[in-house]
Amino acid sequence: MNLPPLKRVRPCLQRLLGSQLANDVQPQRPGSVDRRDSSLLTIYYQNVRGLRTKTNQLHLSLSSCDYDVIAFSETWLNAKIVDSELSSDYTFYRADRSRETSVLERGGGVLIGVKKRFHPEPIHLRGGEKLEQIAVRIPLPGKTLFVCCVYIPPNSDATIYTQHSSCVQQLCDLAQGPDEVIVVGDYNVPNLSWHFDEDINGYLPSGQSTEQEVALIEDVLGTGLQQMFDLPNANGRLLDLALVSDSSRFQLIEPPRAILKVDAHHRPFILVLDMQSTGTAAEQAGTYYDFANCDTTALNNSIASLDWANLLLVGSVDDIVERFYDKLNEIIREVVPLKHRRPHPNSHQPWWNRETRNLRNRLRKARKRFLKHPTEMLGRELADRELHYEMSLEAAFRGYISGIESNLKREPKSFWAFVKKRKQDKGIPQDMVYRDSSASTPDDSVQLFADFFKTVYSANQPTPSNESLDKILPHELHMPLVCLTEEDVRKVLASTDASKGPGPDCIPPSIVKQCAATLANPLAIIFNRSLESGVFPAKWKVASITPIHKSGNVHNVENYRSISILSCLPKVFEKIVHEFLSHAVQPIISACQHGFMAKRSTTTNLMTFVTDVLRKTRQHFTTSPFLHATYRKQALSIC
Repeated sequence: MNLPPLKRVRPCLQRLLGSQLANDVQPQRPGSVDRRDSSLLTIYYQNVRGLRTKTNQLHLSLSSCDYDVIAFSETWLNAKIVDSELSSDYTFYRADRSRETSVLERGGGVLIGVKKRFHPEPIHLRGGEKLEQIAVRIPLPGKTLFVCCVYIPPNSDATIYTQHSSCVQQLCDLAQGPDEVIVVGDYNVPNLSWHFDEDINGYLPSGQSTEQEVALIEDVLGTGLQQMFDLPNANGRLLDLALVSDSSRFQLIEPPRAILKVDAHHRPFILVLDMQSTGTAAEQAGTYYDFANCDTTALNNSIASLDWANLLLVGSVDDIVERFYDKLNEIIREVVPLKHRRPHPNSHQPWWNRETRNLRNRLRKARKRFLKHPTEMLGRELADRELHYEMSLEAAFRGYISGIESNLKREPKSFWAFVKKRKQDKGIPQDMVYRDSSASTPDDSVQLFADFFKTVYSANQPTPSNESLDKILPHELHMPLVCLTEEDVRKVLASTDASKGPGPDCIPPSIVKQCAATLANPLAIIFNRSLESGVFPAKWKVASITPIHKSGNVHNVENYRSISILSCLPKVFEKIVHEFLSHAVQPIISACQHGFMAKRSTTTNLMTFVTDVLRKTRQHFTTSPFLHATYRKQALSIC
C-alpha cells in the first residue's frame, strides 16, 4: 500500500527525535537514519536559470555556504566568466554550452562545486562529449562519492537519454562496495507521474508515452539507481530528478531558503549523506606557531640571554647557521603559542564586519541543527536567520563597493586589488596534468610541477671566460674588506617589510623586525664569518617554489611559471652587502647606465634619449613660426 510521505517517515522520525514531536516536521524523503555519532555530507542542487547576471549574489551566498557539494543546471555560463567570480571556497567543474552540445549559443550548461577541503577529480565519461553533463569523483573516509549533474533540453532526441544512461552506467561500474553514486539534473520529462514504492524505497514512474520517457525509464533507471525527488513545481510536475545508488543512505529535504531565487518550474533540494566521524580533516590540518599573538618581550629576552659569541665561535659557516636555528627554534617552541589550523580554508571577505560575522556564525549553527533534525520549527528559524544575514551582507557589500568607487582616484590600488581577487582563483587545482601524466593527490601535483620546472633550467654550466673583462677600461676601485657591525645589521633588520610572509625557515619578517635589536648580535657574527670565508650558507640557498598561473588551462602545469621565495635572513644579508658594493662601485659606473640602478629604469632611459634628441634637433635646425608650432605639438604627443 502506498502511503503519503509524511505518514511513511513519521514512525522513523519519532525514533530519531525521541522526545521531539514528530508532528512538527515537514514531509521527508526516504533514508532517515540515526545521526548521533555521525557527520553529514550535504549535496545541494538547483536549476538556477542562468548565472551571468547573478555572479555577485552567488558570490555573497557561497561565502557563508556550508554545503559540501553544489550542483547547478542551466548555468548559461561561458568562458568569459571565470570560476573565481563565483566563489573562491569551491573547486568548480563546468560543462558550459558549446557547439558540440547544442546548436543554440545561449542557455544550458551544468556545474558542480566541491569544497576545497576535499580532493575531487573530474571523470571523463565515454560517449558523453555531446551531452551537457559533468561528473566528479570525491574521495571520502572509507568510500568514494561519484556525483553527476546533467541538463537535457526539452524535446531532445531519445538517443540523448540513451547516451546519458551509458555514462551513468560507467559511474555505477566504477563504484565498488560502500561507494555512492548520485545523479541530479533537469531531465525535462514533465508528463511522467511518480509514485512511491516501498519495495525499492524510491519513486517509480508511470504514464510513459513518448520515446524520451521510455528511454529514461528503460535506460537511465535501468542502471539500478533509485529516484528520490518528489517536490512538484508550480504546475504539479517534476522536471528535475535525484537518482542515488542506495536511497536508504540518503535523505532528501527542501532547503528553507535557496541559494538563489527559485524558479517556479524547478524546486531546489538537499541530499544528506551520513558518514561516521573520523576526525581526519582535523588531523590533516595540524598546528602552527601563532606569531601574531606571541609575547615579543619574552622572545627578545630569551634571545638576548644567550651567549652567542661562544655558541657561534667554532665550526664552519653551515655549522654555525644550523646552531643558530637550533637555538632560535628552541626559544620559539618555549615562547610562541601553538594554534590549531582550521580544517576549512579561510573564507574571510573584506566587506564583512562584526555584525555579519556574528550573524554568519548563528546561521551556520542553525543550518547544522536543521540538517540533523529537519523539523518545521527549525526550518522556519533557519529561513529567518538566512534572510537576516542576507540583508546585512548585501548592505555591507554595497557599502564596500561604494567605498572603493569613491576612493578610485585617491586609491586606485584598492580597486584593482578587488578586480584581481575576483578574477583569480585561490590555490591550485588538485587534478593537474603534464603531458601524459595526471595527478589525483597534492603530492602527485607537486611532482608534476617539479618535473616541468626541471626542464626550464639547464643543468649544464657555461665555461667561465674572462674575454669580456679585457674590454673594460681600467679603473681604480678601492673596496676595503667588509666588516659589519651590530648597528649595521640592526638598521636593516628594523626596516624589514613586516607584511611579507615567511620563507623556508618559517621565521616571519614581522618577528625579525620586532626582534631586530636582539638578533643583530648573532647575525652580525654569521654575516662576517660568511664574508671572511667566502662561503654562503647552504641553508640560505634553499627557496620555496610557488607556481603562478600565466594563462590557458589552469589544470596544465605547463601554463604556470615559478617564483622563488627566500627566507628573510638571507635577504637581509643580501641587502647589507648590496649597499656596500653599490657605494664602492658607484663612482666608476657610467651615467648612461639605467638598468639595475636605484631610482632608474627604462622610463628614465627613454626620457634621457628623447631629451637629447630634442636638444640636438633644436641646435641644428631653424624653423618658421608655423613649423615650430607643428613641431611642438608632435613633440608633446611623443612625450
